[in-house]
Amino acid sequence: MAIQKGKPGDAILSTTCCSSTLITTTSPVLVTAVKAAGYGISGASDITQYKERQPKKSGKQTTGYQTLNIDEVAELTDEPDVTLINVHIPYAGEIPGTDAFMPFNRIKENQDKLPGDKTAKVVLYCRSGHMSKMASKILTEMGYITVYDVPGGMNAWRSAGNELTNKSQ
Repeated sequence: MAIQKGKPGDAILSTTCCSSTLITTTSPVLVTAVKAAGYGISGASDITQYKERQPKKSGKQTTGYQTLNIDEVAELTDEPDVTLINVHIPYAGEIPGTDAFMPFNRIKENQDKLPGDKTAKVVLYCRSGHMSKMASKILTEMGYITVYDVPGGMNAWRSAGNELTNKSQ
């Protein structure tokens, strides 16, 4: 089994069994390329499944959250339409460009610090990734649909040679 990753959201899982290959992807671009190469989509062919990510059928448009690596976070910190939130407790510094600090376990109580538009891009991080993962789940349950988690958080940020800032609370 091989797991590959392209752009955020283009997760590709490829397995081979009994001379068949199963590819599950969320990328329409990959599906178009596979069709152009002469392979079938679904059915008994070399590529047996294409699964497009669909919103849950709960009345709220929810797709869960995605993860970003440190390079992707660095690119997004300059975008004005991205809200970067530190959810680590206790406060231990932050990635430059952070818009807000809110404890991971008090997300709902801090709704006033969140974008009013639930389609806005929200990036959550903590020190190592555990707290931001929990906060990302809470945010998607609240109806936010463009939520990103940063596995490794501030530790990964510093390991990549970047500095943290420390603002007094």
